[in-house]
Amino acid sequence: MAKREKNWVAMIIILLLGIILGTLIGELLSSSVPFLAEGVTLKANLNQLGFAKALQLGDVFSLAVGFKLKLTVATLIGLIISYFVYRKF
Repeated sequence: MAKREKNWVAMIIILLLGIILGTLIGELLSSSVPFLAEGVTLKANLNQLGFAKALQLGDVFSLAVGFKLKLTVATLIGLIISYFVYRKF
């Protein structure tokens, strides 16, 4: 069972590296190959969803929580290549 958990950890690490490298290469090559930088951006801000009052303490403290996910063509290519690298080894 420990070996299976290690494989999941290795897979997640390899996929994250593929995403990071794909995004980095896409940003570097975006001036010469512009379609690599095209994609979609998903973002959510909890303050806009009505949680602002629960995360605000008067005028002293306010906490904004959210996330932003940008998927580009280069990111997806890096993800797919890293998946095949994981399956190969």
